[in-house]
Amino acid sequence: MPEAWPTHVNSTSSLSFSSVFFDTLTHFIIALFSCVFRFFSLLSLSEISQKCYLYFKSTVLS
Repeated sequence: MPEAWPTHVNSTSSLSFSSVFFDTLTHFIIALFSCVFRFFSLLSLSEISQKCYLYFKSTVLS
């Protein structure tokens, strides 16, 4: 029993660290996507389509 104790402590501490890391990473990704979504919602859809059309016209139809 005493021999198994240090490995048990190490596995739980690394597990808690990874869970905290993934939790932070998930929150960061959600915040990033919400920022990107807010940015694109600020631009109107017609504005985006107009820019795409102008880009297409300048590259393909030149």
